[in-house]
Amino acid sequence: MEAAPLPPRFNMVERTLQQMTLREMLIEAERLTRELAEHLDQAFIPNCHELARLVRPINGEPPDVRALEDVTVRTQAARILESETFTETIFEKLSEYCRAIDVAVSRATSEG
Repeated sequence: MEAAPLPPRFNMVERTLQQMTLREMLIEAERLTRELAEHLDQAFIPNCHELARLVRPINGEPPDVRALEDVTVRTQAARILESETFTETIFEKLSEYCRAIDVAVSRATSEG
């Protein structure tokens, strides 16, 4: 019995942006946009809010330093930094696709 073929995305070797069609670039840019928005909504912003909640003054008084340990703040800050690294990676990929799309569209419009 023959195995079912893999979906096209897994069949092809990673192609450079210059080898991709405009449609493929647009589809990938849309996917990266969704991934970035989802990551910001579900990870980055909640992590920032949690750190703000930890250090927020209560009734005008700073948080009780005896109850709030340094390790708690450091751990939450580390989560934010890790999340920011992922955010930056996705954003850079998306920016590359946007620049490539701009070049492809400019080329298509100038060639007529």
